Amino acid sequence: MKAAATLAAAALLLTGCDDPGDTRSQGAKDAAAARLARAEARPTGLEAAMIGRWAPDRTCGDAIVYAADGDLGMAADPAGAPRTARWTTAGDRVTWTGPDGSSTFRVTEIQPDSHVATAGDGRRRRYVRC
Repeated sequence: MKAAATLAAAALLLTGCDDPGDTRSQGAKDAAAARLARAEARPTGLEAAMIGRWAPDRTCGDAIVYAADGDLGMAADPAGAPRTARWTTAGDRVTWTGPDGSSTFRVTEIQPDSHVATAGDGRRRRYVRC
């Protein structure tokens, strides 16, 4: 079913079908079709488990937000500017990619409300869902 809906959305994009009553620009129509295709591609596994707000403690003061679209939001830097990046998964690893490069860590002991992140140097840190 999901594949059929995705194919239907792609077919509309490729054939250029227009609804005469739709007055949006082609760019707006393309953006809406792209959002539909992303919504149909539901995340699974580690990716699905990571979506949400995570922090090193229950105060959630330093929460990291993993958005379903791959955006990653973090607490502001010391100067007060928001820090943003992108995130992806591969197997049991999560990679953050931002303006300063990328960082990969392994996720273990994942539960609905907590997980352990292990950095490349072996440091482990437990995070809780906010």
